[in-house]
Amino acid sequence: MIQKQPGTDGDEHTILLNGREVEKFILKSDKTISVE
Repeated sequence: MIQKQPGTDGDEHTILLNGREVEKFILKSDKTISVE
């Protein structure tokens, strides 16, 4: 789970798995991510 911190506008996040990009997104609210 990634939690958005109060007072931030929404930062860009990149999820990497074994050096490979799995997902890229702007965090506007709390988010749960599953990687397989």
